[in-house]
Amino acid sequence: MERTRRAILGTLGTSVLGVLGGCSLRERFGDPQTVTIEVGGDFDAERTIELEVLPAAVESGLSENVVFQQTISVGPSGPEEALSVIEDAFESARALIRVHVLGLGLIGEYTFVPDCPPGATYGEVLYVTLQSVFDVTFRQNRCQ
Repeated sequence: MERTRRAILGTLGTSVLGVLGGCSLRERFGDPQTVTIEVGGDFDAERTIELEVLPAAVESGLSENVVFQQTISVGPSGPEEALSVIEDAFESARALIRVHVLGLGLIGEYTFVPDCPPGATYGEVLYVTLQSVFDVTFRQNRCQ
């Protein structure tokens, strides 16, 4: 009888500590960071692209789940209106980024790897620049 009560109290104590520990970790690290995507162009005419973000597992052929997908009209270089900013596009995690030019198909892929530390006060930014209808470049902010 005494042994059973000790076992029950021990289990309850461990459960309470686990719950409290989980709560403090949540407060320490907060919600997952998200990634902002900035899309622009360095050319003369407006182009329509499709931007998609896939989980990293797709690289090994395990998944085709789309994390984010959007069709964007990319303006020519120059005016700030030509830049499309997509706030909180996806949670900061390793992902495969694909850019398709409508009518031409896939023109570029990039593996996004988060580089901001947990709890950072600044967010991840991925810059996608359409150089021509056949060329796209990718750059991350490196948490700066």
